[in-house]
Amino acid sequence: MFSLSMAPGRARAGQAGLAALFTAMLLQAGCATQSVKRVDATPPEHAETELPEEKLVNINIAMFDPNIPESVEEQEAEYIFPEVRKAESRYMPVMLRDTLQSTGQWGAVRVVPEPIPWSELLVSGRILQSDGLELKLQITAEDASGREWLDRTYSHEAAKLNYRPEVLARTDPFQAVYNRIADDLLEARRQLESSELVALRRVSELRFGADIAPAAYSRYLAAKGGRYSVKGLPAADDPFRQRIEQIRARDYALIDSLDQHYQLFRTQIDPNYDEWRSAAYTEVEAYNTLSRQSLTRKLAGAAAVVAGVAGLITAGGSGGSNPSSGDIRRGSAQSAASVGAIAAGVYMFKSGLDKGRESELHAASLEELGRSLESDVKPTVVELENQTVTLSGSAEQQYEDWRKLLHRIYAEETGLVSNGEDAENQAR
Repeated sequence: MFSLSMAPGRARAGQAGLAALFTAMLLQAGCATQSVKRVDATPPEHAETELPEEKLVNINIAMFDPNIPESVEEQEAEYIFPEVRKAESRYMPVMLRDTLQSTGQWGAVRVVPEPIPWSELLVSGRILQSDGLELKLQITAEDASGREWLDRTYSHEAAKLNYRPEVLARTDPFQAVYNRIADDLLEARRQLESSELVALRRVSELRFGADIAPAAYSRYLAAKGGRYSVKGLPAADDPFRQRIEQIRARDYALIDSLDQHYQLFRTQIDPNYDEWRSAAYTEVEAYNTLSRQSLTRKLAGAAAVVAGVAGLITAGGSGGSNPSSGDIRRGSAQSAASVGAIAAGVYMFKSGLDKGRESELHAASLEELGRSLESDVKPTVVELENQTVTLSGSAEQQYEDWRKLLHRIYAEETGLVSNGEDAENQAR
């Protein structure tokens, strides 16, 4: 028969060592920092006076990259619900646009379905995390000359207070992110001289012209190493220049219509999206809390089991080879206590497993909440200049078709061949 025995001194030392080890583990698992979160009320910097025209850079904000993993397992692990994330890729650019417009520091700020390379300033984003509790965005900004203004990651954790109805009615839970982006863009603009901003506007015009009419405009534009500069300008009364200006006015009209649609989209989903984020915040917080509790209880249970086994070893080894009656009584009592500790430890470990299963139920609730929003993020069809435009995943294709139409209009009205795809290659 196999038996456990150990010298009393060594058994007590081993038991003390195990207790110290598991105490450290419990402290590490159970002492998660519980910071007090507050609503960040710092607004972006607003213009105190009306800015001169040369300072008013026009901004296009492209639809954000929703960053949806291909595998369902990854989506579930990161609390990503594809339909919700797609809606956010449209919603968040509108939030940033509204923030930038509110400062009075910029010209026209529009949301566009795809990156437009000849934008005076193009802002793009990638959603790294968005679960109601934390928002993390990767934001880049590049102007028409190819100059990089911004390439940073922004993150913010919401507080429970953010989701109180009276607070939610006044400000978005993650408004602090948009405010910081606005301030950083403003700081980048301040690094440029007025003459550089004027040149930037001209480069934007020439790149648009080179896309529509490369044969007529390529000679005015220099490109090297991804940077663009002005070599010259067509005369003000040049008929090609006048025609390009008219075509660009049409392009602006379409972009304005798309921008209005995105604003309407945001207004329509606002109530349900706020409700989803509020519920998601609660679920994610509960999930994280239960995960911590589950780990703590599992470690506590394991510690109790090991301590109980160590107690049995000590009890079995007490009194040496010839124990006295007192040693036997003490050993029996210690054994009973150790068996009780093992039983309690097993219960605590099982309780930790139960908590883990409960957190899985919260994850399932998150998935159900995501599905509840899907019906509110479906595409909207709008009529635009006798054309039906579907603003959905195919909105980018619609804008691409619009660009092709502009090329055809120019070719028909001027008799010149327009090749948008090769325009900037010829400019190089």
